[in-house]
Amino acid sequence: MNHEEDNLKPQSDYEGPHAYDLPPQNSGSAEPGELSFSDRPKDLTFVELCYGILFQPRETFSRMVENPPVFYAFLILTGVIILQNLVEVIVGIPSSLAQMNRMPGGIPREMQAIFSVLSQPGFGILAGVLGLVFGLFWWFINSAILHLLAELFGGKGKGMGVMAVTGASLLPGILLIPVQVLIYALDGPQWVVTLLAVIIAIYTYIILPILGIALVHRFGTGRAIATVLTPWGVFILSIILFIGTMVAMMGMLMPMLQGIR
Repeated sequence: MNHEEDNLKPQSDYEGPHAYDLPPQNSGSAEPGELSFSDRPKDLTFVELCYGILFQPRETFSRMVENPPVFYAFLILTGVIILQNLVEVIVGIPSSLAQMNRMPGGIPREMQAIFSVLSQPGFGILAGVLGLVFGLFWWFINSAILHLLAELFGGKGKGMGVMAVTGASLLPGILLIPVQVLIYALDGPQWVVTLLAVIIAIYTYIILPILGIALVHRFGTGRAIATVLTPWGVFILSIILFIGTMVAMMGMLMPMLQGIR
């Protein structure tokens, strides 16, 4: 048998008249610099995402880059907001009412009427719905701002990736719920519990977004820090300017009020 017949051997099991014209089968290899199908990371399940965010955030965020699990992030965000609102209505409002009742002279009847309305189940449902709507709106706006800032700092990631990161990063915020209950149970914030709440909040709202955005936009930690902290800096600066303006206005009005008297 000569070599020409070997070269004409069909490339598949198909024995039809065009068997010799079939393209080579894909063996899973890829072009240089690309991942083959077998090498690509599998999509995260919801359980894997939750576990990874809590215990392996870097590896989890890196798996979220190619196929961002935005729907799972939406579920996490929704669950955290609903649970926090329920704790506030069920535990927070009655605790605040009990504290005010222990004040000398009690509380005025008008305040009692307000707290009685706030304690109703219907108000709890309304507060939960409004809190969820506001939380989803904040998620979209915050993700858009962070994505825009990341692109200004040279990032090359996807907006959906930023949404997945900012939504999934809120999962550790669920740990704030027992801390919140402790604060109410102890009749006010104790310094240990308050410090724990601050640590959880910093990890949830700053550290995890920095880590995730650095991976999504494929740049260094420094630019990720600048991306995440810029909105916080603008917010704090706005508060300082507002307070300064109010103090200046009060300083100008006080002499005028004294002159009227």
